[in-house]
Order: sequence, then C-alpha cells, then structure tokens
Amino acid sequence: GGTTGGGTGGTLGGNGETCQSAIVATTGTVRGTTVGAANDLVGGSASCTPTPSTGPDRVYTVTVPAGERLAARVTPDLTTDGGPQYDPSLYLVQGPASACAENVDAGVTVTCLAASDGGAPRLAVNVGWTNSGASAVDVFVVVDSAADPASPDVTDTGAYALAVNVAPPAGGDTCASGVVPLTPGTPMLVQELASFGDDYSGNGTGCKGGSGPDRAYSVSVPAGQRLTVTATPGSTLDVALNLSASAADCDVTCIDGVDVGYRGDPETLLYENSTSAAQTVYLVVDSFGSSSDTFDLAVTLGPPPPGDVCTTAATLTAGTLANQTLAGTANDYQNDGTEVGCVGSTSGPDRAYLLSVPAAQRVRVTITPAGAFDPSVNLQAGSSAAVCTATPRTCVAGSDTGTSGEPETVSFYNAGGTAQQLYAIVDTYGASSALDYSVTVAIDTPPAGDVCTTAVALTSGTPLSGQSLLGMVNDYPAGTGCVGTGHPDRVFSVDVPAGQRLTTVVTPTTDGGYDPVINVVAGAAADCDSSARACLASSDQGYRNEAETAVANNLTSGTEKMFVIVSASPYSSSTASDFSVSATVGPPPPGEVCGAPLVKTLPLSLTAETSSTFTADYDFTATGCSKSSGGDVVYQLDVPGGKTLTAVVTPSAGDPVLNLIASPASNCVPTATCLATADLGASGSAETLTYANPGGTTQTVFLVVAAYSSSSPITYDLTASVQ
Repeated sequence: GGTTGGGTGGTLGGNGETCQSAIVATTGTVRGTTVGAANDLVGGSASCTPTPSTGPDRVYTVTVPAGERLAARVTPDLTTDGGPQYDPSLYLVQGPASACAENVDAGVTVTCLAASDGGAPRLAVNVGWTNSGASAVDVFVVVDSAADPASPDVTDTGAYALAVNVAPPAGGDTCASGVVPLTPGTPMLVQELASFGDDYSGNGTGCKGGSGPDRAYSVSVPAGQRLTVTATPGSTLDVALNLSASAADCDVTCIDGVDVGYRGDPETLLYENSTSAAQTVYLVVDSFGSSSDTFDLAVTLGPPPPGDVCTTAATLTAGTLANQTLAGTANDYQNDGTEVGCVGSTSGPDRAYLLSVPAAQRVRVTITPAGAFDPSVNLQAGSSAAVCTATPRTCVAGSDTGTSGEPETVSFYNAGGTAQQLYAIVDTYGASSALDYSVTVAIDTPPAGDVCTTAVALTSGTPLSGQSLLGMVNDYPAGTGCVGTGHPDRVFSVDVPAGQRLTTVVTPTTDGGYDPVINVVAGAAADCDSSARACLASSDQGYRNEAETAVANNLTSGTEKMFVIVSASPYSSSTASDFSVSATVGPPPPGEVCGAPLVKTLPLSLTAETSSTFTADYDFTATGCSKSSGGDVVYQLDVPGGKTLTAVVTPSAGDPVLNLIASPASNCVPTATCLATADLGASGSAETLTYANPGGTTQTVFLVVAAYSSSSPITYDLTASVQ
C-alpha cells in the first residue's frame, strides 16, 4: 500500500499505512492514493467523523509548533469516465503513534482533534486544529473514507491531493484588525473563511463582493512592480478579490476588484505600482453565501508587461497595429466620478499607447475588436506618463459609443503651435475571454468645419446649403448640457452681439434617413475643442428628414462667438444626407431674458401663459434659488418700498419653479443671489412666492417663471399683488 510523496512540501517518511509508518508532511501539497491501502483506522468515536470511516486509509504526520494552527484539505481526483467518485473523509489524531491503536469491537476508539466526512463525493474536505499548548505537538492526518463500498456511484478508495498549512492562527477579520501579511512567492494554502465575519459588502467604488464572510491580507509592492494575486477556491466556494490603497479604503474605494468566476473558479487580480516608492496595499477575499470550503492564495511580483501602464506604453504611428490584446494586463486607469472628459466603462483591464500629433493636425485612433469585445478609448495629453496617474484623471477626448464587437474611434485636433504628446488608453468593462483588437492611427489636416478651430463662419440671414457630414469624424461625442451622438459632426461659427439671440436651423436636403442634432457652445475655440465643453443650447426634437432648430441667447456684456456643432441623432439611420444651415441673429422676444423682460404693472392677473416658446436661459445654482432645466419666462415688476409682493403661479400643465432677482439685468446669472424662491409642490401644484421690500423706495425685480423639466413645458396662470 505505498504512495508517492513529494509535491510542494511533502516528503516520504514511510508508506503511510499506519501511524507508526506515517508519511512526514510539512506545509505544502502532496499527492497520494488509498488504493491498495488497508483499513487500519475506523475513527468511530464521537470526536471523529459522524459516520465511521470504514474505507482504506493513508496516514501523514505533521509537527504543529505551540500557538500555531494546522489546516488540512484533501481534494479527491475526479474521474472523467463516468465511473464511481471517491468520497474521502479526513481526521486529525494527536500523537504519539500509539494513540492510533483501536479495537472497535472491544470499545477502544480513536480520539480525534478534528474530523470531517465532507458530505457528497467529489468535494474537498477540510479540517483544522490550533495548538494552544506550550510545546510542539505531533499530529497524524488520516485520509480515510466513510463511503459505502457497495454503492455504484461512490468508492471508498481513490487518488487525492492533500494540502497542509501550519501557521499562526489567522488574523485579518478586517483590514484594521491583525491583517495577515503576504509574502510574494510563498503560497498561503488552505485558507478558510467560515470563522470570519461578513464585514465587507463589495459595494464601494470599484469593489466586488457578496453576502458571505471575508478576510483581509496586506502585501508590499515595490515601485514599478506588478502584483499578481490568484485565489483558488474549493468546489463549493465562490470568491471575489478586492484591492485597496489603505485599511480605511477597504470596501470604500478599491484600486481593483474582480469577480469573474463561479464556485470553484479561480480569481486573479493584477495591480501595478506606478509610483516611485513601495506601497502597502490591502487585499480582501470575499465570498458569496456560506461554505466550509477553503482556498489557496498565490502572490507573485514582477515587472509589468510592455504597455500595461503609461510608463511602458507602446509607440503608435500612422497605420494599423494588429494582434493587440488586453489579456494579461491590469486595471490601472479607472473612471471614479472625479475624472474630467474621460468616458466609458473602465472596470476591466487596460493598455496604454503613446503617440505624437503635429501642430494643426488631427489624429484619429480606431480600436477594432477581433471578437465579442466592447472597448472604450480615452486620450490624455502630457509630456510624461505622470499625466496618466494625475488626480483628477483628465482626458482631452474619449469614445465609448459602440457595443460588443463594434469599433471605437476617438479624434483630437492639435490647435497648438508645437507637437502634442498623447497617451491612448484602451479599456473595457469587466473581464472577458475576448480581449483581442487592432489599433489604427490616421493623422491628417482636418477639413474646414471638422473642429471648432476650423469652423465655417455663418452670416446672419444667409443660408448655407450643400453641407454634409461626409469626411467628418466624431470630435464632440459629449459635453455638459449637450446631446451626445457618437456620429460625425461639422462645426459652424457665428458672432452674436451682447443681448442678442442666435437661432440656428438645420434642414435635411433629401430624405436619406438623416435626423439632425444641434449643439451650441459659446466662448473661444479652445473652450469648444475642450473635452470639458459645456453647451449653451442643444436640440434633438425632430425626426428623420425634419428640420432642427436651436436657440441661444448672449447674456454677456460683449460680443460672443458661438459654435454650432451639427451632427446626427443617435437614432439616425444615416449621416450621408446633405443639409442646409441658416443662422439668424436678432433681439430676443419680450420675456426671454432679463435684458428683454415682459414689463408688467401690479396688481397683475395673466391667464394661459406658457414656457413652450422660451429657451432655458437661467439654471440658477446659488443658495437661495431653485434649479430648473426647462424654458423660462421673465417678468419685470416694481415693488413699492415697505410693501410685500405675493406672486402665485397655478399650472394647468407641468411643474413651475419661481425665482426672484433684483435689477439690473446683469444680476441674472447662474450664480445669482435670489431675493426669494418657490419650488415646493409637484407637477400640477401651484407655487407661491413672497418678498418684502425692506427699503423705503420702489425696487425693480425680475420674476423668472421656469419649467422644472426641459421635457415638460408649463402652461399657467399668474397673479401678483403687493400689500
């Protein structure tokens, strides 16, 4: 009944037939078999397995120092021919060897320190025992079986792997309580979760996890090194891994989190320390549900592969770079809510590339998946790789408009006088078996109107026909208050004097399936080209082959340049149709802005007023005001000194918001100080605003009545009086 010792720490000290000839084992894994062994130990006492282990057995001996814990796991080898499955049991007996002598018929049974029959066949069996004494103890680890040898489905003999771990009792119930330090290159075997609490939910930023117990570890990662952590659970255990930069960050903010597999599947987490100093990071092994199964933890360090981080980014030039993959790269660059201009799903692995864009040139980077892979791509500008790890993360352009298997194209125009260095970060959502792609780079001089810097000038009252999106790229996929499209765009510009209104109309020439979209950005070309652009107005109201109109007011005290970005609706079936664009600059209608209000005399009673023909000019953000996103109507009122104004808006449709601003009109800005506000009721409810003029002279005020939502204009009656 011999066996083969060795493995990762086992040594052959005997044939394992009895405790007297036990195989000496140390921390590590040894493979063996009970085939050919005798049934020397039954283990029928109450301290041993619930069912006597009547099958053949194999015995190992382990020395457990004082104060340390022995954990053992036996995993049966699984047959692939559909035959009976080995059902092992496992128990620990304290030495000396004579303690293994038993005579069940005479009532002499073995006393076990710990035991388990594991339940169903095919499953791993775990036991553990802590030596709380003052001296070392020899413990016999008995691999046995309680299976019924007459059963056609199970067998009481078979091959197995026995993992043994001897170490101080586990700490790490939380990241702040005796966390266990990991040593790269030294595996942690037979790690258990059953005695730990469920301290971490996995709901933090970038974290994964479940409702089962969890356990914390720490590891030091030298500067410039990559950490690889692999947890291999038993067949009934489903684990997730989370890595945090500090103990306080555990379950709050995770550098990375992985949960790809299911029960019995290994999980691997990668992390690069791209700083110039060693970092101590905290690993949380979390679980889903309850299981007595254990896991092994392997930790390694090494240099990151080329392109895994910006410091090792591969250089891109014009052309196509084939056979690229995210397989084996870490999740280094994430969007956490603080980023500026960065887009897309970034919780999966990523890869960095470096490229240079000459002055006054445009670059287009296209990521083409080779299979069912959903990429995103962001561009970060800077002279060194430090820009990739800056806080907040800032991108000059990004694209994540496609779905699985669809290409992504991001473009950037270098409006500067010298070449611009960019880092292109290819990313994805989660982990996937399909992570292969190609990268295509095109650098050229953009045509007129492709970017804000080369915008085509419009003349008020003179339509410009024969326009098209052909040859254009998607330079402006997003922006604050903008309609995102993912389609190519063309840019026009108009100079709008102070207090004047710009009305832009885009009309498809033929019904080619084109559904236009308009975004209007005010300021310098650099503001428009910036990934942090904000739209003064936007419109996507019509359908295919219908004209689209956008209205924007110049609320500044000087002439303002407005850029009109024409694109196609996300739902458009075509971007190939020609269109005409017209711009009209003129005074806004009464009530549109504080500079052109509806002047009214108190007392006041108006019926069937509406915001439907007015734009949303005043989205007040200051304390004391109420926010709104719909069209707003401005009334000018005079409140006598010492009198109280009461204004009531009763809607027949929509949800009104009221704000009161003191004259002059220049006070009507987003950061205005409101004299009074009203936004208490829900849609359909009346709103009442009151304001007492504390002075002795008449005060001119602007009452701004707005629709709470841009999608629901209001129709209302307005009454106002003083007393």
